[in-house]
Amino acid sequence: MEILSREIGLSNVHVIKDEKTIIVDTGTYRNKAGMLNELRAMGVDPKEVSLIILTHGHMDHCANVNVLKELTGAPVLAHKNAVKFLETGEFDPYVPRGEWGKMFFDFVKDNPVDLPDPITPDIIVGDEDFDLSAYGVHGKVIYTPGHVNSNITVLLDSGEAICGDTIIINPFNGFNGTGALFCDDREALDRSLERLFKEAHTYYSGHGGPFTKDQIQVDPE
Repeated sequence: MEILSREIGLSNVHVIKDEKTIIVDTGTYRNKAGMLNELRAMGVDPKEVSLIILTHGHMDHCANVNVLKELTGAPVLAHKNAVKFLETGEFDPYVPRGEWGKMFFDFVKDNPVDLPDPITPDIIVGDEDFDLSAYGVHGKVIYTPGHVNSNITVLLDSGEAICGDTIIINPFNGFNGTGALFCDDREALDRSLERLFKEAHTYYSGHGGPFTKDQIQVDPE
């Protein structure tokens, strides 16, 4: 199994190469030729992609979903709580967590990000684990709310996790990871992090990373 990550616009796109290929998140610009070039740079044949997973309902993770679906023909998977955003553009609010979250919000609030064209996911998951073996990857999708209530994580049998914004780079020191700086439910975030720390050892983020456990400070000082 191999994981490739590439920053496309304001967020990371992750490619899992196993028996088949899964793409997690889509970047922040809608440009078919540009996305095709990005896939080629990662050695991805669009015809080999079996599934596109969206970790949550924020624009910077979903903007390019229609382009990727057109290029690959692969179905799109998202949590049930992300469907409203994907169909209407009404996204989950960005709720800053503590002073670091407020500082980060002030830093990013004016960055323009394209909305995706309306789309209904082909596969809508709930709060139960979802096995990915039918899509050629040894792992599962798990529900990891806290950042927003639509956040899901790809948890691989290898102990690697692709977790959206549940863990992100600390933007103020540029190295360590931290728990989500936008958080709509702190107790849910803590439960999600507890499970991730128990079941995974390496964390691929929507922003920065990958991180190991000893690089993550949940509450930065």
